Amino acid sequence: MGEYIICGKNGVCRVERIFNRANGSGRQPTAYYQLAAVFETGDEKIFLPVENSAVQLRRVITGEEAAHYLEQLPGMHPQPVYSHRQAPLVEHYQQLSDSASPDKMLYLLKECYLKQEQAREHKKKLGLVDQRYLRLAERLVYGEFSVALGVPVEQVKEDVMKRIFS
Repeated sequence: MGEYIICGKNGVCRVERIFNRANGSGRQPTAYYQLAAVFETGDEKIFLPVENSAVQLRRVITGEEAAHYLEQLPGMHPQPVYSHRQAPLVEHYQQLSDSASPDKMLYLLKECYLKQEQAREHKKKLGLVDQRYLRLAERLVYGEFSVALGVPVEQVKEDVMKRIFS
């Protein structure tokens, strides 16, 4: 208990306990994780079957792994997807975000920041779909890297921004 994990698009969660819940009708009880989202406000708990196949769970990366991913960031060259239709854009972003893997989330984050910068240069706003996936990538990347490196989220954001725009 107390271990940090990534729980799909919920981001960093702390395992508070594992317990058995009766299913009724004489079936074997099912083991559940009780998780607390680390960077969410409020006291919301997440209950997830241990034998879950719908939500991807994985350990939080180590500080060494986080440093390695950050070193790779300047060399990532995203090819932003532009479309007047939402469907291709959503599909592209979902392909990147579904695994919630750190490298794909950093790629997504960099892509969205570059699109945001281009929009600003043309005195426009970032599209709603882009904004939604930018917020998701920020939450997942900054949260996980903060825990991995043992530094505040704001410090991770500053480091990421320097590496993207330098």
